[in-house]
Amino acid sequence: MQRTIPSVKTCNFAAVIKLSTMESEQKKTKRSGRKGWIVAGLAIVVAVVAVAIVAFSHLLKKNTAEPLATLPADAVYVLQVNDNEVFMKSSVKCLPYLDEILSFNAMEGFEYFASQISAYLPQTGQIVISGYLNRSNQLKLMMSTRASEGAFNQLLQSLKINPKDCTTHRSVRIYKIATHHNAFYLCFHNGIFSAAESVKLLESSIDVTATANSLANQAELTKLLGVVNKNNKHNWLMINHERFVKAELPKIALDYQAQFSHYKDLANWSAYQVTFTDFEMKLSGYSLITSNSFFQQFHGSMESPMSIPDSLAFSNISRLESYAAPFAVGSDSVMLQFYDIHHFVMNSKGKDLHFIALHFDGSENLAEAFLPSDFTSDSIIRHKKIAIYKSGVGDFVPKYLLDSTIGCNYFVENKGNLIFADSVSALKLYLDKMAGGSNLASNQTYVFAKKHLPSQSVFELYYQNLNQDARKFFSASFLKAGGRLSTMRVFSVNARESVDGMVPNNIYVRFQ
Repeated sequence: MQRTIPSVKTCNFAAVIKLSTMESEQKKTKRSGRKGWIVAGLAIVVAVVAVAIVAFSHLLKKNTAEPLATLPADAVYVLQVNDNEVFMKSSVKCLPYLDEILSFNAMEGFEYFASQISAYLPQTGQIVISGYLNRSNQLKLMMSTRASEGAFNQLLQSLKINPKDCTTHRSVRIYKIATHHNAFYLCFHNGIFSAAESVKLLESSIDVTATANSLANQAELTKLLGVVNKNNKHNWLMINHERFVKAELPKIALDYQAQFSHYKDLANWSAYQVTFTDFEMKLSGYSLITSNSFFQQFHGSMESPMSIPDSLAFSNISRLESYAAPFAVGSDSVMLQFYDIHHFVMNSKGKDLHFIALHFDGSENLAEAFLPSDFTSDSIIRHKKIAIYKSGVGDFVPKYLLDSTIGCNYFVENKGNLIFADSVSALKLYLDKMAGGSNLASNQTYVFAKKHLPSQSVFELYYQNLNQDARKFFSASFLKAGGRLSTMRVFSVNARESVDGMVPNNIYVRFQ
């Protein structure tokens, strides 16, 4: 066989093919390498961006806060104003009374500071006023609102405060300014502008923000703050009952301080939407109950809500408390439970006359159960053909006045109620008023107050100031200073059954 020898061109072509293949593989390898570097580079970029976002969000969170997150946890009260213009315009006539209740005399200074930076404040920004007790049990206030550092610097400039004239706390600068009211202290930290009557308040605010131990982070307030945060269109007032009573106690006369002190046990904290109309203030919200609180007794559902009979009391009562909850009344030998109990007070010739009414359906003669063991028909006293019986039960102890008793020496049956009083003369007066048609339904002040409260409740408190008799409740120093609360016209409260540890309740106050 003749062999064929390849030509030079054929060999060159094969070499070119081989070289091309090698170059192609090398390029492919280089491209693959570059692609790997690109993927790795993108992964690094993504990681860096993610870290930057986390770091920025952490920094943002650290340097901007909501006002509640900067408040010390030992507040007496917190007023969260979501609409400052509406609040100030509507509360004008009530402000002198709020000054006595909440020590609001610092509000003028706070309003001035806020007005100076109003153009720089966020449109939805809250202005929060909080009150705290100092070592002398005096109430001192602090204002907190979100702002920019530029706005704060602008405020310092408008107030002609030298930026270098300050003290520092945790590297935060604190400035002092003297006004005709008092000295105020100002600072800017974590995106919050704060002004306070005490430098200690600002230092505490800076401290709790750094340690995340503020009022907003208290576990006991989670439920209540959840309600507040869901509605940021209304202005809210949150009150710690125990601290509030401690702050108000010096205004109360010594004879009534023990009774007033029991109001600290109403609940733990309460939060109310607050509105004003002329001299009227309305509060609507919830109270957090604890195991020893007054509202705890209204836990659980009732078969029917409490209903106060119009014929129960005469028109010129000064106080009325009504309960819809199981209450045991009676002696050792007789113990009965009533689900409607009413206590009302009438002032006659400078003396308070107390009455207890137990409401029943009239299906049985309960009078026999309350007669003493030595009862005889000769002991019955009749007035306008109605029998007045001597009572065999002990004194009644109201739940809200734990150290007080109300005499239950005599009683009558009247229109489905057993009416108890400490004397025959008091019951005769009651029967005379009933015979004259001067009952609760004809008390226009009471009817007016009821219109401002829900119709159904399990507890109701009504107070009407008659002939300035409220002055006896207040201390001489408070009255000497011109205390206006002694002339408060109407105070009315009602509450419904508790839901998930919170009691819905409403308060209506008429100052004049």
